[in-house]
Amino acid sequence: WNPGVNDLEPFYEADNCGFFMGFLDGIPISCISAVKYSADFAFIGFYIVKAKFRGMGYGRRTWDHAMRRIAACNVGLDAVPEQEAKY
Repeated sequence: WNPGVNDLEPFYEADNCGFFMGFLDGIPISCISAVKYSADFAFIGFYIVKAKFRGMGYGRRTWDHAMRRIAACNVGLDAVPEQEAKY
């Protein structure tokens, strides 16, 4: 998994409402994009949780929030091999 330095701009242009951050005590600890390309297709990306907060459910809450937004869509995603079972 290797998001390119130029990936954010086209995602944002496609759907500028598709970016979410999870905060703990006002500090960002997780993020995800859930970008809609059309009414029935979306793409999940940039799913990152700070290492010291992994395995505590914070990332799952961020993921669930994003997935609710695109529930009616077919969804594509890139995944690191270590996380494929979770998706």
